[in-house]
Amino acid sequence: MRGHKNRYGSLDDICDSYVFQLNDTHPILAIPEMMRLLIDEYGYSWDAAWYQVTHSMAYTNHTIMAEALEKWPVQYVQQLIPRCYMIIEEINRRAGIFYNERGISEDKRRNMAIIKDGMVHMTNLAIYTCFSVNGVASLHTKILEESTFHDFYELFPKKFNNKTNGITHRRWFLYANPKLAALTTAKIGDDWITAIDEIEKLKPFVDDKKLQKDFLAIKMENKVKLAKYIKANNDIDIDLNSMIDVQIKRLHAYKRQLMNIFHIMYLYHRMKADPKFRIFPHTFIFGAKAAPSYVYAKKIIELINAVAKIVNNDPDVNKFMKVVFIENYGVSLAELIIPAADISEQISL
Repeated sequence: MRGHKNRYGSLDDICDSYVFQLNDTHPILAIPEMMRLLIDEYGYSWDAAWYQVTHSMAYTNHTIMAEALEKWPVQYVQQLIPRCYMIIEEINRRAGIFYNERGISEDKRRNMAIIKDGMVHMTNLAIYTCFSVNGVASLHTKILEESTFHDFYELFPKKFNNKTNGITHRRWFLYANPKLAALTTAKIGDDWITAIDEIEKLKPFVDDKKLQKDFLAIKMENKVKLAKYIKANNDIDIDLNSMIDVQIKRLHAYKRQLMNIFHIMYLYHRMKADPKFRIFPHTFIFGAKAAPSYVYAKKIIELINAVAKIVNNDPDVNKFMKVVFIENYGVSLAELIIPAADISEQISL
């Protein structure tokens, strides 16, 4: 805003130059903060500020799960950011008038209220304010329109749209796995880089023994790189010929890392109890971050590490399984882990 004002002399048309894409519920406080800046710092009237904010804020919803639709106790917001809370209150008041003028029923008004039951409902603030609301898959957006935010959809049908959150194969294949990408290009040309459907051209080679051999050689090279990292950072030796069984994502109840570690505990106890029961060697790899206050998630991380300590140091079992929790998981580590993975655990609800 400061840069725009310096360059053009005013903020009267900032909404023509910028869109602030609110990526899920975490950044929604940008709405009252932009109102605060325009009114308090730049001297705009409420209506003039509201025009700029409602024409420059857009919201992406990532999940229909209730716990991900953030709501904050009024007293927290009041104490931490009192001026922003005053602005949220005023948006809520004006929203109530807007709903009344359109004859919206009391039930629907309550459902769409920004402040209710002593909580600030961030998603309702975003949907009421933003000019665009999108889901990240066609089915997801349909559920938002028909169920989760149906009352808002009836009122503002033109706001809702879909942007499919696809896998960026250019990052997770072309960039993270360059040798496999080169092998693919050698077989089918490079059109797949910009048109992923072209990857179908690999199907006729599925039984090609040379391709299988080259593929496995590249996989082994990637496993060696990952094993070196794990040895250096976790001091664990992993079996390069084991199945690399990976669950990497945010540590969250609904992503069910707990179910995965329970399965590992079950396998361990069964192998201890029955000397005849053995599995093909597996290396179970977890990578995840959790919010500092998310005690449940932190306890699961603690459990994974505790299980790893027992499994990895038990000579009866550690030839058949190892458990590794990779610390400080992020994109750079994902680029190392994904090309080495044999199994990607997708057991979220």
